[in-house]
Amino acid sequence: MAGRLYGVGVGPGDPELMTIKACKIIRSCPVIAVPGKAPEETVAYQIAAGAEPAVREKELLGIHMPMTKDQKILEESHRAAVEKLKEELDAGNIVKANELLGEPYAIHGTVVHGNHIGGSVLGFPTANILPPPEKHLPAFGVYVSKVYVEGTYYGGVTNIGRKPTVSGESPVGAETFLYGIDQDIYGKNIEVQLLSFIRPEKKFDGLEQLKAQIGRDRDYALAYLKNLSDQQITHLS
Repeated sequence: MAGRLYGVGVGPGDPELMTIKACKIIRSCPVIAVPGKAPEETVAYQIAAGAEPAVREKELLGIHMPMTKDQKILEESHRAAVEKLKEELDAGNIVKANELLGEPYAIHGTVVHGNHIGGSVLGFPTANILPPPEKHLPAFGVYVSKVYVEGTYYGGVTNIGRKPTVSGESPVGAETFLYGIDQDIYGKNIEVQLLSFIRPEKKFDGLEQLKAQIGRDRDYALAYLKNLSDQQITHLS
């Protein structure tokens, strides 16, 4: 979901006290976000609808955001929100997790050397980063990604997990193929944003099967990114 977010204060108070500018913003927006699980029952919605009837024709998005100064209520709300986010990440529901975050879930790290089979053996050179142990990772699997490297965004395909097909013990990491990159980025800090879940991590019978699947993952991710039309991503080939 992309767009512009406007904040409109509506009270509590007399609907007639809402400004003309506030009413214009409400009329121009296709979606109205309202604090509360049942938007139409909230005081904010009733005030806004009293001042600008057009709000009743809009798509409503209820946001669980307690309108209170009670610290205990706020802390409990935060705890519940964190648990909900973890549930979505554990299930691999990265699109939903991103909606809850308000931005793409991201992993930051320094590119390190891996087992060096991505480019030489599989034909898909990758950038490896090792998330800190305290980082809550999403379900192990393959994701469409957007990668920030020294001022430039690249489209990517990212595997989160242990690379079970490769022999030997591998630490949990994020391994990313970047479209169109032509520089050595070992030792550089990058940000990997996860956009969409492709498939769970799987142990294949051999490297040839893995190579074929990576090719399909790359094609799927490329089509997804092109359809996304993200103007920040300047490298997709």
